[in-house]
Amino acid sequence: MKLICSCESLKGETMRRVWRISLEFSAYYLSFYLCRYSVLPLLPSIAAEVGLSYGQLAASISMLYAGYALALTPSGLAAAAVGAWRLLLGSAAVTVLANLLLALARDWITISLLLFVNGLAQGAAWPSLMQAVAVEFRGSDVDYVVGAMLTAALFGPSAAFLLASLVMYVANWRVAFVASAAPLAALSPVIAAGRRGRRGEPRGEALGAVKRLAIWLLGMAYACHYALLRGLLSWLPTMLVEVEGLEPPTASLLSGAVPLASACIAVVGALLSRRTSPWSVIALSFAAAALLTTYSLATGLSAAVATAVILALSLSEWLYFTQLPQLLPPREVGLASGLVDTLGYAGSSLGTMLLASAVEGKCPAGAVLIPLAGLSAAVALRLRGPGGDMDFRRRRVC
Repeated sequence: MKLICSCESLKGETMRRVWRISLEFSAYYLSFYLCRYSVLPLLPSIAAEVGLSYGQLAASISMLYAGYALALTPSGLAAAAVGAWRLLLGSAAVTVLANLLLALARDWITISLLLFVNGLAQGAAWPSLMQAVAVEFRGSDVDYVVGAMLTAALFGPSAAFLLASLVMYVANWRVAFVASAAPLAALSPVIAAGRRGRRGEPRGEALGAVKRLAIWLLGMAYACHYALLRGLLSWLPTMLVEVEGLEPPTASLLSGAVPLASACIAVVGALLSRRTSPWSVIALSFAAAALLTTYSLATGLSAAVATAVILALSLSEWLYFTQLPQLLPPREVGLASGLVDTLGYAGSSLGTMLLASAVEGKCPAGAVLIPLAGLSAAVALRLRGPGGDMDFRRRRVC
């Protein structure tokens, strides 16, 4: 009886710790998002005061995203070489500094350069956090921690817009940059003081992740996933206005509700993956997307079909990253996460362009080919059995 009570007490204590760290990590990752998207709601004010054209602003924003995408994979290597926590806290310091300097910027070159540096620093955060999770957690605990961070990411843009709006009611856009950096600056010392380094951070060769064919297949599936998900979400407000005839504020409100529904469905997908396998859920989400987009060949791509595709793909939203800490040596997780995320961003850019023709009703073929390509990658992952370069049916490969 004492042994049973002891085990139950230990399990309860472990779960409390998992939930506490999930909250801490998700809040910390959300604070990075506040700094990443802080510039977007400020664009009209920056354009008016600094005297920039919308073309110049667009180029500056592109520098932010380019820096982020460029940093992801090298940061995975750096996290294995110098340690995830050192890289994470360093990226936080650079992010805060870049946002504070943006508050002082007075010309286009300075704004573009600081946004690029901000993107580079932000790109180091995700691989570092993933490697830190891989070192500290095992099994289903990873689902809670990584899922919490991904859920925070879904709310990140909305939180950044809300914070900037509140600040601009009482101050100007320069103060909004400072306010956006404040949560990250405040949380970093707290996170540093309670760093989870008790097991030690593995150092050494991380390139093994690049040599695993399964990682590239997973990245291909994620690229297709993001191409459809972000591509359709980007075009959804336009479709609601031009096809459904809604007013822009109403279209914006309805479009903003879709990510909230996606977050709920992602939880369902994570629970479903425990009864089947994550790769089966990924394949199921792509199969549903393929059927819906094939149906749109006959009816045209409507806002309702686009929303259904987004929600179907949301089933697998968490699964591309929750499995990596369970299946790879900790030293390889940062690089694998950075590589998969890089491919996802490449897919997002490509998908937005491909889906433009589908939205216009000219050539919907891209809306069908993308989920089919992702389905083939997911099936390949599912079929890779024992003996492959990574066996996805087992737990950690060391």
